[in-house]
Amino acid sequence: FYERVKALKLTSTLATASLPQLAVAEFLANGGYDHHLRALRRLFAAQVQRTREAISALFPKNTRVTNPAGGFVLWVELSSVVSALKLHERALLDHISIAPGPMFSATQQFTNFIRINCGHPWTDRREQALEQLGWWIGRDVRIDTRWATAKADDIRRHASELAAHPPDVILAHGASA
Repeated sequence: FYERVKALKLTSTLATASLPQLAVAEFLANGGYDHHLRALRRLFAAQVQRTREAISALFPKNTRVTNPAGGFVLWVELSSVVSALKLHERALLDHISIAPGPMFSATQQFTNFIRINCGHPWTDRREQALEQLGWWIGRDVRIDTRWATAKADDIRRHASELAAHPPDVILAHGASA
């Protein structure tokens, strides 16, 4: 029985049917494939641009986004206080798919980077997902406290540290002299 099934399988896979072979050959020879690729490139470029615009509108001001010359993924650099891994875990709970930067690094770098795939068609659900991500990212708050003495060097050092990570808000309290 085994030998008979093996022989039948062999005869059914020795050659490809002529009609599909000829159709593919015609598609390739007459520019159908090139036309298809050009259409895909335009589609992906439009989806990447729309996603970039949504990120710009929905994510915090200090977010940076790549501008790829091709392809359909965007790298998004978030504030240094945002954990891409924690954001990824939270996003999965709402069935939102992002790729955290550390998964692309053998040394676990890019802790505040995410990669967003733009290869899927734009939908209301996609826009809502980006809006939700932007809201979660914007909720991350960092509070840095500085206690300066009257020494000018201390005050300058604290000012330099704060300027290195430009805050949205600085609250200060001091006694009048």
